[in-house]
Amino acid sequence: MATPGVGALLSVEELSVRYGGLAALSEVSFTVGEGELVGLIGPNGAGKTTCIDALTGFQASAGGHVRFAGAVIDDLAPHERAGLGFVRTFQSLDLFDDLTVAQNLEVAAGARSARPGLADRFRGRRPADTAEHLEEVIDLVGLGSIARRRPGELSHGERHRVALGRALAARPRLVLLDEPASGLDPAETSALGVLLTALAARGTAVLLVDHDMSLVMGTCERVHVLDHGLLIASGTPAEVRADPGVREAYLGAGGAR
Repeated sequence: MATPGVGALLSVEELSVRYGGLAALSEVSFTVGEGELVGLIGPNGAGKTTCIDALTGFQASAGGHVRFAGAVIDDLAPHERAGLGFVRTFQSLDLFDDLTVAQNLEVAAGARSARPGLADRFRGRRPADTAEHLEEVIDLVGLGSIARRRPGELSHGERHRVALGRALAARPRLVLLDEPASGLDPAETSALGVLLTALAARGTAVLLVDHDMSLVMGTCERVHVLDHGLLIASGTPAEVRADPGVREAYLGAGGAR
C-alpha cells in the first residue's frame, strides 16, 4: 500500500469528522493510486457516507487532511474539487429529468470545461474536444440507444449508467461511486463490474462504495473497511475476507455474504 501522501492520487490522512460530541469518523487514513480500483465498505452506520462527504467537500472535517495528486485540498469547495478531476456520484443519481440523456452529459462536460485554467494546469493536459469526448463516454457506458430519451423513461439500471456517464463526462482522474449497484439485477451488476474494470484499465481511478460484496470483492484491487467510524482493515480482497475483525463486523462470523 502506498504511504499516505507519497505516490498516491488520493491520500486520506487521519481524517476525522464529528457531529457535536459524536465521532462519526476517527483518524481514517487510506490511499487510491492512479488508475486503481479500490473498494470502501462497511456495515450500515460505519461512516461510509460521512467519509464520502468529507472527501468531496460536502462535510467539514474535524482533523486530518485530504490530498489529491499531492496537493492538500482541505479548503476547496465541492465544485473546485470536481474541477480538479475528483468527481462523485450520488445514491439519488441527481439527473436532470427534463433533459435527454445526451444533454445530461453535455451539462456535466460543460461545467468542467467552463473552468479549464486551474484544472488543466493541475492535470497537466488540455481537455479533449467536447463532442468527441461525449461520444466516447456514450460508447463506453453503452448509452447510444437511449441518448435521446429522458431519464424518466429509463429503467433503474439505465439511470445508473447515465449517472456514471455524467461523472465521466467531467473528465475525472478519480471517480467516487456511491452505491452504483443499488437496485441492479445480477446481470446489470456484472456488466457494471466489467465497466469499472475497463475504466481503471484506461487510467481512471475508482473509489467504489457498495454493499454488493460480489461486485466489490470481484473487481477491486484493494479494499478498505470502516466500522463505527474506524478503519479496521485494508488489503486485497482475499486479505480482507480472511480478516477476523472484518468477518465479525461486516461479512458475518460465518463468512462472506
